Amino acid sequence: GYDPAPLTPIARVYWRWSTGLERIGIPVHPSQTPLERGRAFADAYPLEAERGWAIARAYAAERYGGPAPDPAPVMDAWRALGPWMALLWIEKVPALALQRRTASPRTDPEAMS
Repeated sequence: GYDPAPLTPIARVYWRWSTGLERIGIPVHPSQTPLERGRAFADAYPLEAERGWAIARAYAAERYGGPAPDPAPVMDAWRALGPWMALLWIEKVPALALQRRTASPRTDPEAMS
């Protein structure tokens, strides 16, 4: 597994947030920039967009240069978003499981005939 221990506090929050995006159904690709992920989140959940932007912008600034961001707003955003995203994921689990089941090829011999 991946060891998040050497990550900065902002990078750790960004990593958790990105993992959460996948769980709530927002596609995450390795080639995406933090701002592209922020846009995808903002488009899907406009009422929580500002918190997502706080995480994405701070990580982009930390990772790609510019002034060192203050981690406090990022931590505040994650304290609000983390539990909300977990509940949203729990609500989506049955639907996601159904999608996976219907998307996979059936192995039932009667279904093949």
